[in-house]
Amino acid sequence: GQITDTLDRVEFVDPETGERTAPKQALENLAKQADKDIKEHKDIH
Repeated sequence: GQITDTLDRVEFVDPETGERTAPKQALENLAKQADKDIKEHKDIH
């Protein structure tokens, strides 16, 4: 999906743990964009 593709692009590997994570700010931006899309779709219907 679109959100997964975006997460893959912003994903980075923590040099200390080797864990693959997405920056918190990027996740917050995705959430805001999703909320905006939902509101716009509600306005259309």
